[in-house]
Amino acid sequence: MFLISNRGEAGIRKIEQQHKDQLHSIQRDTMRILRAIMHFRDHMQTCLEKENLVDQAQALTELGSITKDKVSLLFEP
Repeated sequence: MFLISNRGEAGIRKIEQQHKDQLHSIQRDTMRILRAIMHFRDHMQTCLEKENLVDQAQALTELGSITKDKVSLLFEP
């Protein structure tokens, strides 16, 4: 009986670790995507400024940045 209990607990720990690993991978990928979006936005802003579309460039500036604090809200339990 004791052996079966340990196997069950080990199985649960293994699944918990897999879930933690998956969550970490999702968080890492999300940060990469958000950085890419911010990079794209910065390039768009530069292009708009070069084309003398100041109002549109200003609108992009006013969006603000996606900070780690804002992103951490996505992953709160």
